Amino acid sequence: GKVVFDASLSGTTATVVLCRDNTIYSAHAGDSRCVLGYNRGGKWVAEDMTPDHKPDNEGEKKRIHASGGEVRKLAGDIPHRVFAKGKMYPGLAMSRSLGDNVAHAVGVTEVPDTRQVPITDDLKLVIACSDGVWEFISSQEAVDMVRKYDKAKVQEATDNLCKEAWKRWIDEEGNVVDDITAIVMWL
Repeated sequence: GKVVFDASLSGTTATVVLCRDNTIYSAHAGDSRCVLGYNRGGKWVAEDMTPDHKPDNEGEKKRIHASGGEVRKLAGDIPHRVFAKGKMYPGLAMSRSLGDNVAHAVGVTEVPDTRQVPITDDLKLVIACSDGVWEFISSQEAVDMVRKYDKAKVQEATDNLCKEAWKRWIDEEGNVVDDITAIVMWL
C-alpha cells in the first residue's frame, strides 16, 4: 500500500549552495547555516551567507503574529518558539521550515531567503551545517577550526568540526544532541 508521511509536526531546514560562474548562490529556509571563510591578509574572517530564521527575529515575529501565531520562550528553555495562540503546540524553534504543517498555519513559511556572493581571491572556504553544529559553535570558531587543515584533509577538518559540536552538546546538555551535519568546501 501507499505509505503516507505525516508532516503535521515534522519538518526540516534546508540550505542549498551552488558555486557557478565565479559566484556562490544560496537558498535557505530554517536555522541551518552557510558560512563563508575569507583570508584577508592572514586574518581569517567568517561571514554568514544565510541568516538563521529564528522566531524572535523582528521580521519573522511580525509575520507569525500576523498569521495568528505567537512567539514565546518557555521557562527553562533556551530558544524562542512558535506556538498557536494560547496553545502549547507546535513549539517550533525556527520560523521557516519544510513540512511542519501545523506551524505553517500560524506563520511559519517554507519560502527561502536567497543570496549571491562573488567568489573573490580572498574567499577560501564554504561551510554548510545543520543547526546542531551552530548551537554551541560560532561561525568564526568553525572557520578557525577548519582552516587549520589543508585542502587535502577537508574530510578530517569536517569530522573534527562535527566531533567538537557533539562534545559541546554533551558538555552543555548531558545526553541530548541535536542533528549534526556538515559540508566543507575549499575554493
